[in-house]
Amino acid sequence: MVEVDPVKQIRNFKELKQIDAYKKWHKNISEELAVELDEKERELFCLSMNAETPLEHSFWKQVWHYEQFLTAKNKKKTYARYTRRAVEELDVKRFLENLVRKPETLGFKHLEEFDSLDISYEQVILEHADKFDADIIEAVNKRLSKQD
Repeated sequence: MVEVDPVKQIRNFKELKQIDAYKKWHKNISEELAVELDEKERELFCLSMNAETPLEHSFWKQVWHYEQFLTAKNKKKTYARYTRRAVEELDVKRFLENLVRKPETLGFKHLEEFDSLDISYEQVILEHADKFDADIIEAVNKRLSKQD
């Protein structure tokens, strides 16, 4: 029988459904493999959302984290439906700009409640500050500084 290196196997996955199948069939996954699976899942998720720019990639990675957060919080698979719908209508940059111009969202408040603002969409704006006007950066800093 041929020995299969699970890390190489995971790194060669091309579709999200391969990760789901792997998790279904392999119940006792080591921490190392869990990290590999998460990294690969984030990568494939971003590709599935057609992330082309570094900003889009960072954004969809953050959406992935947020959906993991929602799933754990709700104890069932939960999607960021509003986010997905809004980005379809706008684009990632305009969605983020509109987001910080509004009052804090319910999602932001949930993240704040669980001390998880590191996975907020506002963090994506700070990571890519060179892509946004000064008023947007100022609004993000103001929102996040209120949480300290």
